[in-house]
Amino acid sequence: MDKMIQDMGVTKDTVIVFTNSALSSSNYDLTRAWWLFYYWGFSESKIKVLDGGVAAVKAVDASLVDTSSASVDPADSTFSVKNLPGLHDAARVTTKNVIDLVRAGSVKVIDVRSAGTQGSVAFSGRIKGAVTGINAASVIVSGKFLDKTSGEALLTAAGVKSTDTIVVHCMSGYSATPVYYYIKEVLGYDNVALYDGSWSAWSSHAGYERGASYASEEVYWGTSSFMYYTNSASVPAVRAANTATSDTTGAIVALGGPLQSSTTNTGILAYDTFKLSTAAPTVANGLITVAPQTATLSATTSWKDALGVIMFNVNSTYTGTGNEIEETDKAYVASDDDTGDDTDTDDSDSDDSGTTPSGPSGC
Repeated sequence: MDKMIQDMGVTKDTVIVFTNSALSSSNYDLTRAWWLFYYWGFSESKIKVLDGGVAAVKAVDASLVDTSSASVDPADSTFSVKNLPGLHDAARVTTKNVIDLVRAGSVKVIDVRSAGTQGSVAFSGRIKGAVTGINAASVIVSGKFLDKTSGEALLTAAGVKSTDTIVVHCMSGYSATPVYYYIKEVLGYDNVALYDGSWSAWSSHAGYERGASYASEEVYWGTSSFMYYTNSASVPAVRAANTATSDTTGAIVALGGPLQSSTTNTGILAYDTFKLSTAAPTVANGLITVAPQTATLSATTSWKDALGVIMFNVNSTYTGTGNEIEETDKAYVASDDDTGDDTDTDDSDSDDSGTTPSGPSGC
């Protein structure tokens, strides 16, 4: 982060405006960039998103838009994020944070992905209780952000209140940022955070709370809940092929759990990575004869797609908390800078008190 802002010549007095040719619901780079700078501690008075993009400026005064000159490479600066008051760590939640919030029932998760979005992830599905139907196209209309009154009505209709702890996510943490920015900057809600790893991270830690005999269960994703059969051709299937048992209570697999080794399965993540098929196993005469191609509940070092290409590498001995990046960021910001002065005196934003703002549980 320091290398990037120094290369751009950013100093404590710089006001940064993020823009593109035209504000679009399919361009997430500028809101992701805004979020990144805000997370690292930049004041909202110093980082802005140009509503409507360059096209909006051109519509007002075309003479202000230069389409011929080369971009300017400013002189490097020595400014560091350490010169800022501290991380706005309430803007970012990790997998462990989301697990805790969802299990406690103290969060409203907004999943901006479309109904058919799966992508290259360990398995498809949604975080328990997630709200859908709100996305960049909902909050960016005709090249500009939706007005506040309409936006509040949009969230209310989806069951999201201004007093809720709100977490937004997508597949990898980009397409959710317009919604994060809109809620934070247009609606003015401070209780919103971006799940940085989003579904790619969540689905990489998919299984937890399996039954004691989990090795004898054949699990697959049944579009709305986990489904399972007995995993043996010599043992009768739980039910017939089209009436498999739905694991709605989490008796076999539930989302969430600590990212640490299980005491009952040494070396296997208690919140394990596994890949689930959406097809049921083949059952003949009440017996499983062909198991789902990818339905497994065992530790593995990598996942391969149908063509044998490795999609995920898994560390089956991982015993961390899932917060390592956040912890490293905090340690860096807290370390001494060149001047020994971490006080920001260039503006009067209320969030620049020199302390790390509080946020959703675990931030």
